[in-house]
Amino acid sequence: MKLKKMDLPKRQETIIRRALERNLDEITPNIIPEKLTYQKMEDLVEEYGLKDFQKSLKALSNKGFLEEREYARVIFCPECNSLHVHSKYSCPKCNSVNVTRNELIQHTHCGFIGNRKRFKKNGRLICPNCGIDLGSAEEEPDFFGDKSFNIIGTSFICDECGHNFEKPNVVHNCIKCGAVFNHKKALYEKLYAYSLTEEAKKTSSQPESLGLLREISETLQNHDYVVDSPGELTGQSGVVQEFNILARRKKETLVLDVSDGEQTDLISLLGKKLDVAADKAILVDFSGKMKKTELAENQNILLLNGKEGNIQKDLVEYINHNKKKGIRSLF
Repeated sequence: MKLKKMDLPKRQETIIRRALERNLDEITPNIIPEKLTYQKMEDLVEEYGLKDFQKSLKALSNKGFLEEREYARVIFCPECNSLHVHSKYSCPKCNSVNVTRNELIQHTHCGFIGNRKRFKKNGRLICPNCGIDLGSAEEEPDFFGDKSFNIIGTSFICDECGHNFEKPNVVHNCIKCGAVFNHKKALYEKLYAYSLTEEAKKTSSQPESLGLLREISETLQNHDYVVDSPGELTGQSGVVQEFNILARRKKETLVLDVSDGEQTDLISLLGKKLDVAADKAILVDFSGKMKKTELAENQNILLLNGKEGNIQKDLVEYINHNKKKGIRSLF
């Protein structure tokens, strides 16, 4: 069955398998105030660390498993790498961030030009030159008659030093660590999204099987197994045997493979089990057609029907069973 090792480093292979398992066509950044993560990959980002996760994505792109595209450009704090950054305007004369933006208004009837603050009076716009009421301070300009006016530009005034200016400086403030920095020190970086290529998608002819393997791995971990998926172990023959799951608990070894219903898959698993001297072995049949066999029963191999919705009970019964022989096939 097509669920073989991809000849990738474990972390990279896990990313591809997890994306297939979760039906992701694209791995996209998730920008939140406190940190950067990736949609439906939060657990792996947490486990690997953001930088290593991004390095794995880049490596998978270089190897043809992912296709990279620019997703966004963001500002990171140069001190703590936080994305929780606010931008502010500052006075070019005294560097205060206490600046006020004003609109320049022209009363078209008399030609007077001044900032909005000079026009504003009791919630109305009153021309300081001719005294005509131009309307509510919240209304859009009227373009006809003696009440018409235009907004012809903007300016700024510093509330600290009183300096008037047209173009403010821009400073950034990190909410997390309090650092204040400008564009010269800011980390302004590209973020990329990664779509799965056909090369990645064909690594499993049955992506839904990955979800079940994930559930089995979690069940094993909950019962004190250390799990590698996929995993490999050198047998007594000197051959490196590969398994879809390799799990260890104290001195006990459990191996698991998947099958599409071919009886040869059972023979293959038995041979590998004997070679690595595994205590327990599981074969998950995703065809649902494999029949009960004395070979599996006598050799302590659990047969699980991958078509069934609930196999947890049978799995737990098997992994908690101490006997090495006589475990029944569950079909």
